[in-house]
Amino acid sequence: MSNRIYRIKYSLYVLLCILGIAGCTKEDSNSLSRYEGVYQLDSMYWTGQIIDINGDGIGERDLLHEFSGYPGFVKEWISGKVELFDNSTLSFHSVVPICVTSEPKVQPDIKYYEIDIKAKWRNDWGSPDFDTETFEPLISDINKGVRRAVLHNINGSSYELHVDCSIFTQELSPIQGTIIFYFKK
Repeated sequence: MSNRIYRIKYSLYVLLCILGIAGCTKEDSNSLSRYEGVYQLDSMYWTGQIIDINGDGIGERDLLHEFSGYPGFVKEWISGKVELFDNSTLSFHSVVPICVTSEPKVQPDIKYYEIDIKAKWRNDWGSPDFDTETFEPLISDINKGVRRAVLHNINGSSYELHVDCSIFTQELSPIQGTIIFYFKK
């Protein structure tokens, strides 16, 4: 009888060890595939000084509202595409608008930037998460638009793209800040 109990205990112990090891394995390409797909812009907010881009006399942080109806702004052009780059890396390709002009007192144009960032899955013992690159454009004058971009809050159905940039307005010199783009599947 005790031999039988010993075998049952041993079998349970082995089963628990296998389950424990299986639960600690790295996220593989099959599970990373849930991040892949096309993401649409949900919202975009400005963190800098409140500005009135559309000229309606009301400045606000909601840039989707400020850019709506503005010449050159097409919401459908703002998108994100996530693809599997290799077994542990995702490639985030985003197209985002920035409001720029080359001269003071001239109506700004909406310019679209393509931003590509790689995010590598890292499964540290305490905090599995993505380790992302920082996008830094090859622009000598940082007052001409995007300075850098970083990914935040990546999950299987959404991600945030924080873009440090300058927004140019008709009345003011360049205003520094961050636009936070929220993308959802």
